[in-house]
Amino acid sequence: MNKVGLGLLVVVLVVVLGVRSQVVPELYSTEVMYSWSTLEFDWESDAQRQEFIDRGLYIPNNNCPTGIKIWNDEIYVTVPRWLPGVPFTLNKLVVVNGRPLLRPWPSIEVQDLRPNNSPMLRFVQSMEIDSLGRMWIIEVGRMNLESSNESEIVNGP
Repeated sequence: MNKVGLGLLVVVLVVVLGVRSQVVPELYSTEVMYSWSTLEFDWESDAQRQEFIDRGLYIPNNNCPTGIKIWNDEIYVTVPRWLPGVPFTLNKLVVVNGRPLLRPWPSIEVQDLRPNNSPMLRFVQSMEIDSLGRMWIIEVGRMNLESSNESEIVNGP
């Protein structure tokens, strides 16, 4: 996906409400549950959000979700770090004051890219939740692979 595509992406989470029959094809009934023009995260404070913007750790147009999984009415979303400015790569969707936000999961600490931190989750490419509720994660360990600035590319921990 090119950088222009990331900036123009409009994300819509659509939930399929039901299929009446597997024998007679019918149109699926769908309803838009959440949508964004750019992804927004559940920040601890406005000051934290601004700090991430000031340090280049959050560039809204560089955030593109690639995976969505639902488990027990909870929605998990992956946002790979293809480009700089993706603050959190594995998230849980929460609704705060009527707004859909992505909350870093399992915590901010395991994904925090601020100086003096060693994040355990750098680039979650994909995830799956099995029938027992265990989440299986494909963690690439690399970051900013699509950056035009070679100094921003991280090839591992």
